Amino acid sequence: MIRTGGGYPRKNVEIIYLLVFLYFSVLLYGYYSFDIVAAYSLVLVLFYFVTIHKYKIEEIYFLLICYVLSAVILSVLLFLQLKMPYVGRVRFTVFFSETEFYDANFLGSYLLLPTLLSFYFSWISPLKKKILLCICIVVNIILLAAILATGSRAAMVGVLIGISPILCDIMKKKKLIIVLVVIMAVAYIYLPEELLERLFLNSYDDGSQSRRTDDWLYGLMAVGKYPIFGCGFSSTSTIIYRLFHVNITAHNSFIAMFINWGFLGSIPFLYLLSRPLCKYRNCFLNTYLVSFYFAFIFNITIIEAITSFVFIIPLIVFTIITQNKCAQI
Repeated sequence: MIRTGGGYPRKNVEIIYLLVFLYFSVLLYGYYSFDIVAAYSLVLVLFYFVTIHKYKIEEIYFLLICYVLSAVILSVLLFLQLKMPYVGRVRFTVFFSETEFYDANFLGSYLLLPTLLSFYFSWISPLKKKILLCICIVVNIILLAAILATGSRAAMVGVLIGISPILCDIMKKKKLIIVLVVIMAVAYIYLPEELLERLFLNSYDDGSQSRRTDDWLYGLMAVGKYPIFGCGFSSTSTIIYRLFHVNITAHNSFIAMFINWGFLGSIPFLYLLSRPLCKYRNCFLNTYLVSFYFAFIFNITIIEAITSFVFIIPLIVFTIITQNKCAQI
């Protein structure tokens, strides 16, 4: 890009600052875990090199298809395996060995944005060819069913946040309402009773919310110990145990950010996060991007995903589609 563009690419220079901050912190303070430093490095470098490129509308379309397809592959694997990772809990996820599996909450979170995109293409900006539209509706059903099967309440609430404006628009089209009612009825009938209760009924009196509140409290206490430069680049569980001798994690991506980076390092991160929201009018999603983005923000607030694909891939997608102006796809 330097050779063809005639100079150093000036997009997303905040990433350079973050990388310099990361390595200087490691050298100066010496408190770090190699896996966390490597994870941040890979996440930041991936974001930088993918987003400095100027994309054509066809390339954006292709990337979004790949993104949705990856979610469909994971969903199909989930239903083919139909394995429950947690003893005594009716929740499903994808296993990559006989005993090892992807965290159900993270899997549900990864499926969130592809699900919202497929809803947009099905109901708001329908594809011209009927066969493609039918495929997209089937994808809707597969992805939504997979999120329900994971039992991830954060992902489910995220879906409801993201599709709320879409549902408002669908209300104007009576035929589509009938289709959605049928889909919801089928989901209600075939959803296991425990998952139904977890997702929609008495799901918030099982102790998980109080545990999460404790996690957040200890995370904020850790931030208070070293607010400017952060507590070092290790897992939040390691840092919280070192400071308070309690074996828990921060369980919140933003708290984890402040624990590792402090306020100085978090400012560029927060800028990168807010920038797509400020440029939503550049995007073919227009105002729908706002609800999709709030769904994403809500989701990473409930889980600790800052060094995960659950965090960086949606951020890359939002940055690409708002950084490269395109009226519609």
